[in-house]
Amino acid sequence: MIKQTIPLALAAILAAVPVAAPAHVIETNARIGQAVQVSPGITVEPLRVIEDSRCPQDVSCVWAGRFVLSARIRDHGRMQTVKLTLGQPTILGRGRLTLDQVAPERSAKGLNTRRYRFGISYAPGALRGSNVQPMLEPQKQ
Repeated sequence: MIKQTIPLALAAILAAVPVAAPAHVIETNARIGQAVQVSPGITVEPLRVIEDSRCPQDVSCVWAGRFVLSARIRDHGRMQTVKLTLGQPTILGRGRLTLDQVAPERSAKGLNTRRYRFGISYAPGALRGSNVQPMLEPQKQ
C-alpha cells in the first residue's frame, strides 16, 4: 500500500509545480522568394543560398558543413538584407531570429534551389545566450 501511495503523491506534487512557459516562438516555412511573417511587422524573405556545404545524407563526412542563406528582412518598414546561418540565432529588434531547418537534406546528386524549404523562427524577448549573433549591417545587393 505504501509503495503505491508514494508514486501517486510524487505525481501530485509534480503536477502542482509551476513550469515557466517558453517565450512565444513563431515558426514558419518559406521558399526562395516567398516572404513570410515571423512576427507582427516583421517579415523574412529568403533570397538565395550562399553556401550549402552540409554533408550529403548518403555520404560519410568528417565535418557536418554549414548552410548560409541570404534573406531580406522587413522590420516595421525598415528593410535590410542579411546572412542567416543554419542554427545560429541573430538578434532582430527585441528578439531572436533563427534559421532552424533546411529541407530537403543535401544529396550527393545535387539539388534544385527551388525545392529548398526553410524553417525560420522568431522568439520575441529571447536575447539571452552566448551564441546569439547581432544583426549584421545591411549587405549591398
